[in-house]
Amino acid sequence: MSLSFLSATVTVLYIISDDMLFNSADHTLECGDNDEFIKLSIPASQLLELLILSEGELVTRDYLLTEVWDKNGLRGSNNNLNQYMSMLRRTLANHGCENLFITIPKIGFRLNTDIKIETRGGPGDRAIDPVNRPMRKQNGKD
Repeated sequence: MSLSFLSATVTVLYIISDDMLFNSADHTLECGDNDEFIKLSIPASQLLELLILSEGELVTRDYLLTEVWDKNGLRGSNNNLNQYMSMLRRTLANHGCENLFITIPKIGFRLNTDIKIETRGGPGDRAIDPVNRPMRKQNGKD
């Protein structure tokens, strides 16, 4: 599997379960229930994006360690990966999105494809304009 690109140059928005907006460029989650912004750490944000991009395919622990830590000049370990996945799961669950990831013990993770995720973004996409963000329209807010 090759997911070696992360959205460092293009703002990509992911609408998770119709009420959470993940902005991969600024590493934030916006929760629709109360418009709360949560700043994710860069490793947590990269893990979330890689798992979303996998579209439910298995993503191995080794692949995640390489992409998130090794390619950024950092030393990662299974403990690091477990810790960040735990924090990410807890953050998502605290805002109504439980079980976004499925653990394949000792092998890796995959995205739960039962949870709807929409992707918006790219050059000229109005979804990246703060006034026209999908969350705002969906909640009937300006």
